[in-house]
Parts: sequence; C-alpha cells; structure tokens
Amino acid sequence: MAILTVDRPAVRNAIGLATMDALDQVLDAAADADVLVIRGGGDRAFIYGGDLKELAKIRTESEAVAMALRIGLVERVYPRAEFEESWRELARRIASSPGRPIKSVIAAAAPHHHAAQEESAARTFAALWTADAHWTAVAGGQPS
Repeated sequence: MAILTVDRPAVRNAIGLATMDALDQVLDAAADADVLVIRGGGDRAFIYGGDLKELAKIRTESEAVAMALRIGLVERVYPRAEFEESWRELARRIASSPGRPIKSVIAAAAPHHHAAQEESAARTFAALWTADAHWTAVAGGQPS
C-alpha cells in the first residue's frame, strides 16, 4: 500500500507546477503498490484544483501550449498555418475508422438522454475506450 498526501493546506492543496512534478515522481514510485490512498493535507479541502496564482503567470502562447500538453488538456497543438489541413486530416482518419465503435462511444458519452441506461452506457463506453481498435484509430492507423 502507498499513501500520497498533497500537503499544501495554505492553498487548499491546489496543484501547482512543482506539485505536478512531485506527483509524477511519487506515482512512478508507487506503481507497484496494490493500493494507493490519496489524501489532502489540512482540513479545508481534499484538492482544490489547479493553483490559479501559478496559472495566472502563464503569459505566452508557448507557455500555454506547454501547460495544456502537460496536464493532458490537449494531445496535439498545430501551428495556425497548419491547423485547417491538420484537423481535416485527423477528421478523415477518424471517419475512416470502424463506424460502430465511434457511434457507440458518442451514444455512450451522452447518457443524460437516457438516464435509465446510464450504467449500461458507462460499461459500453469503458469497453470501447479500452479496445485496441479505439487506440489504433487514435494513433491514425487502421485496425488489423
């Protein structure tokens, strides 16, 4: 068992850049643990979210891109001059992948339309998300 405590109670355990680096190291070190308990220090908040004071220091486009990539907000960033061609190529690759998985993911991702089917939708979404065909399509290839 591993116990991880985000101990920044003065800022309600907000995640800053240094905290992200420390989390990366601790999570790597705890990779073999059977159980990982994550706690927040202090008694005001578990983890409040991103450290807005640190995020407010981001002033350039390159700093914003680096942060978006680092936290997983985006997977790719295209220069403005390449954007139109790039998104269209990505859309073509997605459209040429197997139709059923993509349509099923879209349907499963919107269970609020069919509240009674939420559990089934969540299971379907999880199965499709973890399927090899999904990750092959994301990588730009065709399923074998």
